[in-house]
Amino acid sequence: MKNLAHWFLGFSRPIKSAIMVSVDILLTIFALWVAFSLRLDEWYIPESKIWILFCISPIVAIPIFIKVGIYRAIIRYIGGRVIWAIFQAVTFHALIFTSVVFLFGKDIGLVPRTVPLINWIVLLFFIGSTRFIARWLLVDTYSRIRGGRRATDCITKKVIIYGAGSAGVQLASALGYGQEFKPVAFIDDDKLLHKQKVNGLRIYSMTSLSYLIGRHGVTEVLLAMPSATRVRRNEIIRLLEPYSVHVRTMPGLSDIAEGKIKFDELQEVDIA
Repeated sequence: MKNLAHWFLGFSRPIKSAIMVSVDILLTIFALWVAFSLRLDEWYIPESKIWILFCISPIVAIPIFIKVGIYRAIIRYIGGRVIWAIFQAVTFHALIFTSVVFLFGKDIGLVPRTVPLINWIVLLFFIGSTRFIARWLLVDTYSRIRGGRRATDCITKKVIIYGAGSAGVQLASALGYGQEFKPVAFIDDDKLLHKQKVNGLRIYSMTSLSYLIGRHGVTEVLLAMPSATRVRRNEIIRLLEPYSVHVRTMPGLSDIAEGKIKFDELQEVDIA
């Protein structure tokens, strides 16, 4: 599978899109066959004119998928918006396909009423799961390729992100695509967040810092609190003084918005 992902990465974007369209055509046909099989509780063999439905389904689906923008999404960066786009596309396809089934059912042949509903659920699972499987394979392969190229250029530093808010979560995601920093945990002042997980990273209280440094070999703490006041930042820095870690801080949101500084550009803080 990893070799397949490596092979896929070697293609140009138009070829990648063509491969994805071809896979989705097969998945759309297969999803309809699975829907019939589940409904009839047997391995379904299409009869008479019902074969037409297996041709109509991808013909309806692919233009909708293209229009919604599923094929414009970069697999490695798939997130919540793409999930919503997939849901919209598959649902719109289900509505049109269901209309075709009931409008031309007499001419095509008997189709159980629940088949379109089952088809919607199965197709939603197929289209969504293939994207996330591809994302998992491609991100892993892409990271190994970049890691091989940069292995002699940098050493990955294990870091803790102070602040599990939106800025901290986005910072962790951004650092995940690089090689210089590897987030291992969050620290946050909000007691309600403690022991929760975000992006696979657990959120701890400040009292757990010594434990985390010893367990993971943490060398740096990244302050992901761009909207915090100077007074609050100074308080946090004073709390970090006893620990043998470097402290870096995210730039302000205004600087990021104006394009002066990149989101994952971190500035070192002089504890002294």
